[in-house]
Amino acid sequence: MTLILHKMFYKVQIFFKKYWSELLAFIAAVFLTVVAFLFLFSPYNFIISVIIIICSTFFQIYFKSKEKNFYYYSFDRPGQEQDWIGRGILRFVKTDKCFEITESDVGFILPKTLNWDDYCYKLEFKITNTSLGFIVRAVNLSNSVMFQIMEDKIKPHIRINGNWVWMDVEKFNQKLNLDNWYKLEAACEKRQVRIRISDNKGETLFDRHKPIPLDLKVNIPQDLEGKKIETQYIQNIDLDFGAIGVRNFGNERALIRNIFVEKL
Repeated sequence: MTLILHKMFYKVQIFFKKYWSELLAFIAAVFLTVVAFLFLFSPYNFIISVIIIICSTFFQIYFKSKEKNFYYYSFDRPGQEQDWIGRGILRFVKTDKCFEITESDVGFILPKTLNWDDYCYKLEFKITNTSLGFIVRAVNLSNSVMFQIMEDKIKPHIRINGNWVWMDVEKFNQKLNLDNWYKLEAACEKRQVRIRISDNKGETLFDRHKPIPLDLKVNIPQDLEGKKIETQYIQNIDLDFGAIGVRNFGNERALIRNIFVEKL
């Protein structure tokens, strides 16, 4: 029951956040109509005015929703994964009423956000084994930025032409409990990603800005006259836009729900 009320509250919160200006205009229009009725003493004018206000507000909200500058997936029922593309397992878990991501080296991304640059990406997660990887700025399945949330640290990766390259690991001040749900918020602005992790009570456990580098040194293993050597070259990184996603591979398993992304 608590989970159902939480989901309803979350959906209502998103609705009011998105359409607060239209709802405020609706309340103001109704107020002015009531005032006009008190002075004009015409019930017919009052009823017609209210109908016009309701219809105009409805159409404003309807056409604004068609702009699609935000998406929300509760992931509490099967079928919601159809908008996502990738390889591996993204399946509905009946017992927990959420989705599980595993056995996916490339991850799953939301193509509807492919052309987005700056956005806020939120989700709720529970790590059941090892880690959860969340993806931002995915140009395709072979080029993206991925942050791997583990029990005691976060490991940033960049995927360049199908190869994962690690960046500097950052430790948490306190470990995550693998039996608990947590909230993730990642705000992508230009070449920075602000990552915030909090518990269900709203207490912040991790809050850092992580840069997306303009270029990266990549080691290329080569075999020269029977000797294995590694050479380095600079790879330019063009990840100024791209889709959101999730990723786990091997023994990595995590549950996810309430995914929300909005343009900034």
